[in-house]
Amino acid sequence: IPSAQEDRPLKRTTHAPMPAAVRWAMARALPAIVLLVGLVASPTSLSFAQGSSSDFRIYVSDEYGASITVFDGKTLKQIDTIKVSDRPGEVRPRGMFVSPDGKTIWAAVSDFKPQLQTSADALMAIDVQTNKIVQRISAGVNPERLALNPEGTRVWASLEASAEAGVYDVATSKEIA
Repeated sequence: IPSAQEDRPLKRTTHAPMPAAVRWAMARALPAIVLLVGLVASPTSLSFAQGSSSDFRIYVSDEYGASITVFDGKTLKQIDTIKVSDRPGEVRPRGMFVSPDGKTIWAAVSDFKPQLQTSADALMAIDVQTNKIVQRISAGVNPERLALNPEGTRVWASLEASAEAGVYDVATSKEIA
C-alpha cells in the first residue's frame, strides 16, 4: 500500500545554467578544493581579503593540471591561473587554507609518488592581491591538508603517506615539530 508521501508528484526545481568557465574548472579539478577568499569564517571573527564582503575570489585546485584556477566571486568568470609546477600530471596542488588576515592562500603541493619525499612536496603561500607564489616551505612526505594558527605564524600540514603532521614557522620556513 503506497503512503500518502509516495502519492504526491515530485516537485522539480530548475536552476540557472552554470557558467562554462566554472563547469570547465570543476570538471578538471578532481578533487576540487574550493576556497572563497574574501569572506573567511572562523569561530571568533570574520575576515575580508579585499574591499567589501561582496568582493571575493574563488580558488580551485586542479590536481591534474598542476595549477590553481581563480574566479571572480561575483561574476564567476575565470580571472587567473596560478601554476604551481611545470609538470602537470606529476605535481599537484591539494588542500588550501586562507591566512587569518585574508591576504594569503596556502596550498599543500605534492607529487604522485606518496612513498617518497621529493622536492615537489611543499607548502606554498600565494598573495591574493597578485596571485603570485611568494613563499615555499619544503614539507614532509605527501602533504595533503593544512591549517594556520590564529596569528598566522605557524602552518600545520597533514603528511598523508607517512601518517604524520608537520608544523612549520612561517617567518623562517623551517620545520619546528
